[in-house]
Amino acid sequence: PDDGSKPDINSVQNKLRGADKEAETEEEDDDDDEDSESSSSSEEDEFVDTLYQNDAKPIIDYIAAPNASDPMHPDFLYGPNNGHRMVEFYAVWCPHCRHFRGHYIQVARQVKAIIKDNNLEDVTIYAVACNMYKDICHDFEIGGYPQIRLFKANSTKVAAQVNYWEIHAFDVLSLLGIQSAQDLASHKTDPALSLKEDKNSEGSGKWKSVEKAVPSKAQLRSKEDMFSDAYLSFDFSLRNGVFMQKGALPDKSATALYEWLELLKRSTPVGWRVTPVATELLKQFDKIKQGEKELVEVLDKFPRPKKKWSQSCTHGEAGVGYTCGLWELFHIVTVGVVEWNLMIYDGEHLILSTEESSRRLRNFIEHFFACNECRMNFINAYDQCMFDRCHRLRERDDPYAKNSQEEWMELPLWLFETHNAVNLRLMKERAKREQKSWTHRDEVDSQWPSVAACPRCWREDGAWDDLYVYKYMRSEYWPDDGITTLYREALNEPLPVFDDDVVASPRSMPPVLLQILAISVPLSLGLYW
Repeated sequence: PDDGSKPDINSVQNKLRGADKEAETEEEDDDDDEDSESSSSSEEDEFVDTLYQNDAKPIIDYIAAPNASDPMHPDFLYGPNNGHRMVEFYAVWCPHCRHFRGHYIQVARQVKAIIKDNNLEDVTIYAVACNMYKDICHDFEIGGYPQIRLFKANSTKVAAQVNYWEIHAFDVLSLLGIQSAQDLASHKTDPALSLKEDKNSEGSGKWKSVEKAVPSKAQLRSKEDMFSDAYLSFDFSLRNGVFMQKGALPDKSATALYEWLELLKRSTPVGWRVTPVATELLKQFDKIKQGEKELVEVLDKFPRPKKKWSQSCTHGEAGVGYTCGLWELFHIVTVGVVEWNLMIYDGEHLILSTEESSRRLRNFIEHFFACNECRMNFINAYDQCMFDRCHRLRERDDPYAKNSQEEWMELPLWLFETHNAVNLRLMKERAKREQKSWTHRDEVDSQWPSVAACPRCWREDGAWDDLYVYKYMRSEYWPDDGITTLYREALNEPLPVFDDDVVASPRSMPPVLLQILAISVPLSLGLYW
């Protein structure tokens, strides 16, 4: 305000976004009616595939029969007359579920081999895709993926829960009461088989890892694709990650959701679809926190522009794209904190501090991201102040301390470094699964942007150039404008050429100066003499 009064941040944002509101509404009204279908249904096009349909014997991947009267209550989980069962609950989009696939197949085969060799009671082995059968997973309180449950014969109660990263065939049989671990240890079947990746076995090596594919030219991402992918992941996270169990949200989860939606409302670009959705959800928050049905009713008022993630996120694999779009959403938000602070900051009032923004992002992941290992890795890195987070993103004790773009830039740069650390860890995990070693070249190749994509982002010593990295992030994750043009021009400037001999000696002066010096020094000495 020109009168020197405190700026009303919400008012400023509403005015800036108001011009786009009518166009946004008209655009949504013109969307095809079929786009308004709720993704709470298990019939979503992008999630019809499951992990164990092919080459996964003896695992039975539950697919309800077309004429099933009650597909959300299969007999093997709800019926009283069943034998012993082991069931994995998973989601197709979950990276660790996909990585675990080969190992689960091997454990299943080991269990069957021990049973056959020793004439023991049988165990039927199942898998349930929670992205398709959410109600089943609600009933069994599946709060993250993957999870293993054991059921004894003629019982619908869970007999035991097994950590997927330490599952062993002997433990499965022992926990089901078929035989004690001591007795099992004497059996002739090799227990180590369950811990090995048999590359020649059916199904263990045929499932592509999500991170393995390299995008072709046809898969290169446009900015339209990026914003569309991010919106789909925003929508999917709310429909599938908020209510993992039945009933109203607990207080801590409700607070985390409210703060996340508020961050989205404040930090996303003018006119982007996320903003009006977040705003409406905040208005009706007392309603939507009561249950999944109430949340979906509000979400369904905002049809999605597309149903599927782009090729640049899925690399042609069915069922994936969610985590890729979610990372894009996070980058948009962190860049947005910088951009809105630049527009709003008056020397006293910030749109949101970097520390507060990162805390809200952390809490969203803790409460609403269902990949167990992914979630714990992020939370542990955050809480342990990795990448100097506690120093770079902190509340200032001095209210008059200077705030600047350089300080705000630390938020997107911190997330950028966190994301690249995840890329590096996934590369090493994949190498271990494939029993390969990795080189320094592999480590460099796992980082983004590549040297080819952003030469200016890399220093000569292999470190990042923070200023150019931010310019790249801003160019990628914010709508195009005049600043984008300037940043892209800076990113495309020719790199300075250095000669090692020149840099390391006084001969770094231009040749003309060397010639002048060669003449002037003897002349001066002669005149002095």
